[in-house]
Amino acid sequence: MIHTFTLPHTSPLYFFLKEIKLRAVYSVLGGIFAFCMSYAYSEDLLYWIIQPNNVIQSHFVFLNISEALYTTLKIAGLTTLCTCIPFWWYHIWSFLVPSCTCSERKKFTQVTVLFLIFFGLSIWWTFYVGTPLLAKFLLQFQIQKSSLVVEYQATLYSYVSWVWSCLLITFIVSQFPTVLFIAVIGKKITPETIVRYRKGIFIVSVLIAAIVSPPDIIIQCILALSFYIYIEFIIWCLFIYTRVYLN
Repeated sequence: MIHTFTLPHTSPLYFFLKEIKLRAVYSVLGGIFAFCMSYAYSEDLLYWIIQPNNVIQSHFVFLNISEALYTTLKIAGLTTLCTCIPFWWYHIWSFLVPSCTCSERKKFTQVTVLFLIFFGLSIWWTFYVGTPLLAKFLLQFQIQKSSLVVEYQATLYSYVSWVWSCLLITFIVSQFPTVLFIAVIGKKITPETIVRYRKGIFIVSVLIAAIVSPPDIIIQCILALSFYIYIEFIIWCLFIYTRVYLN
């Protein structure tokens, strides 16, 4: 005879597992709803993606008969991911905060606010600053001469993939302050420790610039310097935070 184990309805573990189940269901349903809405308005989303980069072109082609479908699904999927990340983070925050002390709750809320701010900035920077400037620079290498014509003819899938790759890189770089902030409030590192590794930070900045930028020494130097200044600004903010809140 097989005996099944059931938790009593008054058990704290029962309510714990029930809340996890409900939040998981809400998260999945929210993701499905966001995907369906993104798919339904995929044409408008594609226009929104293209509009800041109208320096490229407004006419796109696809070379494979299924490429347009794959592009639509990719736009819907990645838009769902971008819209649901704050929603999923809210569920994590709501689930963990009640079990935290007042000090832990305050720190967790600060991390949440910081994450969401930089998440929104990464989207804004990608579509309205980063990719338009990068596209304008890359299109300078087109050749328009009577003897030779070399011009860019954008395919739908390659263009959307390029934009979302830029967004992924921007998101990773933008969340660097959040990672450092978590390490500082968790007392894993201190701003003084980061300062001691300035040379390593500069080398990492150069490597990142070499990986994500076009093969142009001027652009790479500007990007490396910008990233290094960005890190220095983060360190300065961490010094202020530790002096004001952690002392």
